[in-house]
Amino acid sequence: MKTQSTIIEMDESGVIRLPATLRAAWNPMGKMEAAVVGHQLVISPVDAESDLANPTLPAVRVAALREWVAKLPRHHREALSDQAVSRDTIYD
Repeated sequence: MKTQSTIIEMDESGVIRLPATLRAAWNPMGKMEAAVVGHQLVISPVDAESDLANPTLPAVRVAALREWVAKLPRHHREALSDQAVSRDTIYD
């Protein structure tokens, strides 16, 4: 499947206007779902059934989760010593 790139513009109110060539090839009528995945804006049609049962595409959810995890602070802590987790020490 060949990918076609088209530059689009967004005005200050957030309105994106798709060129006629994109509209003709894709026919984006109706309700759409938009998600930011990395540096990409993913726009997908939403049908009535999936809108309620599954509002976000699984691939988009996975990508968003991975992006969120990557932003978590990294804590490098040493493991507890054997003495710290021994039965005798725990009950002291």
